Amino acid sequence: LKDCRVLGAREGPRISGNDVTIDGCYIEIAGRGDDHGDGIQGYAGKQATMTNIVIRNTKIVMRPGSNNAGIFAADGAGWELTLENVFVDGRNCPNGAIWLPCRPGDLGVRSVSARNVVVLDSIGRGFSTLPNGGPFVMPAVGDWSDVRWADGRPIPRPDLRRKG
Repeated sequence: LKDCRVLGAREGPRISGNDVTIDGCYIEIAGRGDDHGDGIQGYAGKQATMTNIVIRNTKIVMRPGSNNAGIFAADGAGWELTLENVFVDGRNCPNGAIWLPCRPGDLGVRSVSARNVVVLDSIGRGFSTLPNGGPFVMPAVGDWSDVRWADGRPIPRPDLRRKG
């Protein structure tokens, strides 16, 4: 998906395979109804590894609505994710801007690298690999440079937060 504008009243792009690049896009989503909306989402339906998932030079804005997260991968997606020059406004999302829950049997992300990522988030989670309760599996964390809140404060590497 390259150099595009995605305006949706429900969902943004859904990643369900390998070698996926979203580059130079503007994605604006407002979920509605009894389901939730995600700016970019990934589902596998079983434990998988989706390799080479790259999101770069992209802005994601979640407008008020029935939302989940700006970027969300769960249900065994197992992304190997790289984020470069990405801005995510997840202020209207109950699970924040970037939510990649990782727990045994349901890895949202196996590995993550992030460079020049800016996050707006009203819940203070920012960039989270933590599940909503239950055990936690730490993804491999590669490059982690200039990952910050919109006000400039750094967001710590996920592996420097909580283990276990």
